[in-house]
Amino acid sequence: MLAYFPTGANAGGGDVACNDGTSGPLHGTDLNSSSAPFVITAGSLTDDFGDNVTDVAAAGATSGKGTGLPDLLATGPDGNLYLFYSTTANGYGNSFGCNSGCYELSGLASPDGTSWGNWTIATAQLAGGTAMYLWNRGTGALDLWTGLALNSTGTSLNTTGQYTIADGVSTFWNKNAADPIVLRAADMTGSGIPDLWATDTTSGVTTSYLPPALGTSMPLPTSGGSQPSSADHAWSFQDIGSNPSGTQVASTVDSFGTLPLTGTAGAVWNTGDTFDPDVLLNTTSDGVTPSGGTGDLSTTANAVDLTKSFTLSVWADPAAWDASILSQSGTADSGLSLAVQNGTWSFSLNTGPGTAWTFDSITGGTAQLNTWAHLTATYDQSTDVMNLYVDNVFVATGRHVAPATGATGPFHIGDDYSSGKYQDHFSGRVADVQVVAGTAVPPTQMSGAAGYHQSVTPTRILDTRTGGTMAGYAGTTASSAVAVGASTVQGGTTTILNIAGDAVSPTVSNAPLTIPQRDRRGRGPHRHCRDRHLLPVRLRGRNSAAADVVHRLQSERHRHQLPDRSGRQRRQDRPDTRRQRLHHGADRRRHRLLHQ
Repeated sequence: MLAYFPTGANAGGGDVACNDGTSGPLHGTDLNSSSAPFVITAGSLTDDFGDNVTDVAAAGATSGKGTGLPDLLATGPDGNLYLFYSTTANGYGNSFGCNSGCYELSGLASPDGTSWGNWTIATAQLAGGTAMYLWNRGTGALDLWTGLALNSTGTSLNTTGQYTIADGVSTFWNKNAADPIVLRAADMTGSGIPDLWATDTTSGVTTSYLPPALGTSMPLPTSGGSQPSSADHAWSFQDIGSNPSGTQVASTVDSFGTLPLTGTAGAVWNTGDTFDPDVLLNTTSDGVTPSGGTGDLSTTANAVDLTKSFTLSVWADPAAWDASILSQSGTADSGLSLAVQNGTWSFSLNTGPGTAWTFDSITGGTAQLNTWAHLTATYDQSTDVMNLYVDNVFVATGRHVAPATGATGPFHIGDDYSSGKYQDHFSGRVADVQVVAGTAVPPTQMSGAAGYHQSVTPTRILDTRTGGTMAGYAGTTASSAVAVGASTVQGGTTTILNIAGDAVSPTVSNAPLTIPQRDRRGRGPHRHCRDRHLLPVRLRGRNSAAADVVHRLQSERHRHQLPDRSGRQRRQDRPDTRRQRLHHGADRRRHRLLHQ
């Protein structure tokens, strides 16, 4: 384990803690001895100009020297990458500058060719050597190199693989030059794939990324935290500090940008829920009863450029209908609004700069009171397409032409702006608000709470009765009842189903108008398998003669069978063959007597 101090009393130095040959924990005693940890004195890790290096990571046996202590990779203020190694059999020498114990990797370029000072590195030790994550927090680029080994000239590194996860141009991973994130890497799962941890030093939230295989796909978070990979602004409300639950949110930090939120009365900290903490807006302490308040959270400047592509994401738990969750103000009206309506969700974009209440709006999905839902709204300026997702499921789309000038007022959580007044105040809980600028990010790239609730909603509910409404089903009032034959889902294709005997409306081509009634025995009118006049198919081959006999016998029997009115077969009256033979015999004898 390595601890390095780029600044402070021990700047340029640190500790290296090593195993003492047992299976016990690392020891914190016997400094400067053959036992771990070993002290690296201040000023030992420097570049060619004598300046302390800024970012250090363990590099295993990358140098190939086999000194018994791990090599160290470090980025210097001069923009180069250095590979340090121990100078004695027992540890690192005090004279540890690059002149005596390191390689300046002057022949190794960073992934984008810029200064190595722009890159943060995190390493993991695998069976195939050292693996290294490289992150440019300014551009959002993220790369992974595996199997690091010093080349023959000592000026570069050979690798077994180089993977570009995010290029910082079209794809991004935590893009923010002032990001307070610290990276750690290790193969904690034993899969042979390096895992990555990102800790936000401001909020204390750690997000883990466990990629299933080596490749260029974005590793998805598996626990803790919930920031998207490319957020420009994120308010996770993890900075509650010592504030008790129920106290007003005076302010909360922007984890990815520079736009803190300021709260008003009615916006309070809340703990003990799915998101702990989150913010409770205009709702009593029970979390389900609207208080009628006008509290909100707002920035001092806009968070979204409404003339370009963007993505919004939020977790919301509404306690009442018809309220705005996210919005951005113009001079008189909102430029955007993400809202909950009576049983559904809506996403609206102003067709102008926010001087009038004119919107392109889409609605979709099923909203439920006192139930968490994950909402993602995207707008792609290149295609004029606005989309809405609920719990990562696509529910609505529409067309919107971005105005030449969009609303540039404050970003609000908990209401919208109309005719110069804030209205449509939201009641309920909100958590993990995120803004991604310049691109429409699919919701699968947005992360969520570890073990969040995802509601399951029927696709269609139809009432096929001949009268009345569906007012009686649970949770529905007469005023919001669904009309007879109507669908509870707007849009799309609805298949009309009917109870037996009811006429189908609208008429379906080539389909029966009613479902046939059943007879007293519970059977339908067609009983083909019981009808004796349906003869079996004639056999061919070796048994064709026998089959012909069976066919003739059944045909013969069929000629003497007719259905009665009840559908049962009855035997037709036939002459008594024995009496007929006797009658014919008497006629023959009478004929012979007459002619004798």
